[in-house]
Amino acid sequence: RHAIRLWTVVLEISVLMAQYPSRQIAKLSYDYRTLGLGYANLGALLMRRGIPYDSREGFAFTGALTPILTGESYATSPR
Repeated sequence: RHAIRLWTVVLEISVLMAQYPSRQIAKLSYDYRTLGLGYANLGALLMRRGIPYDSREGFAFTGALTPILTGESYATSPR
């Protein structure tokens, strides 16, 4: 969970420091915080654990990870 918090903070900083092509896009990015925190290394994690992508176990693992990612990032973002 520490990694999720760290990456959420990194992405929050990128939203704050970014330059956008218009004020409207900047405002929407700031208001909605479309951080892009997601499944970048999920494939590597599944492979390392020997879990096929398109398997019940792969879907279950991803389904269990999703609320953790969501909850931790939502809790970290306002801080």
